[in-house]
Amino acid sequence: MSKIVRAVNAMISHKDKIGDVHANGDELYFSFDNKYIWSVAKKKDDIDTRLYMYPDSTSAKDLSYLEDFQFEDVNVIIYDSKELNTVEARDSFSELYSIVKENLFGVEDVLDSIISKYEDF
Repeated sequence: MSKIVRAVNAMISHKDKIGDVHANGDELYFSFDNKYIWSVAKKKDDIDTRLYMYPDSTSAKDLSYLEDFQFEDVNVIIYDSKELNTVEARDSFSELYSIVKENLFGVEDVLDSIISKYEDF
């Protein structure tokens, strides 16, 4: 298993460390552990997912406001589930995208509210 897939799985396991989520179109910018800035985007085929790491950036919000031409001055490392070419990479990247999107809309709080109010024990 590649190191990036292991890191993505660690982010999934510690989804409570995902924060500062902002969207620009279908790309979701976020921080992990209040230290590392990432973005994740589903490709048009909706099968493969790209993960971007911004090693020099300190704000997901600031990145989410940039236009395409402004990214020329931003250092970025790109991981593509298609290029990794494993089922685990595709599944892990896709799950991370879903978690980040749910975080953007506060879905976890909504689900907790519904469960605590309406779930029969």
